[in-house]
Amino acid sequence: MAEERKKREEEIERVRKKREEEDKQRKRRESEIKEQKLLLEQQRKVLEEQEQQRQLHLEKERKEKEQQRKEQEEQVRRRKQDIERERERVAAELRRVLEERKKLREAQAAKAESHEWQIEVCESSGLWGKLKKKCGNA
Repeated sequence: MAEERKKREEEIERVRKKREEEDKQRKRRESEIKEQKLLLEQQRKVLEEQEQQRQLHLEKERKEKEQQRKEQEEQVRRRKQDIERERERVAAELRRVLEERKKLREAQAAKAESHEWQIEVCESSGLWGKLKKKCGNA
């Protein structure tokens, strides 16, 4: 009986030690898992921050490109306005010059017509001959 009792106590001790060892291993695994979870969480946060920075950088680049595009469009618009104003100025100047030429031609035509009429009047009245004699047959 003492032997059985001793065997049972040894068996109980052996089972107790085995359980203690399993508990230690379980706690160590749980601790390792907890550390890995913490590391993964830190990595996730770092990756999220990097992604956020990347998105901010992309947004900044997009805004800069949009601003450049708007500035270029404004430059083109102003250039077109300048060209249109210059075209209108040149057209107005051309109209003015053409009008002046027209008036000059009309004045010259009227003067020539008046001159011809004066010659005709002088010739018909006989004054032309008197003027020729007076001026020395000019």
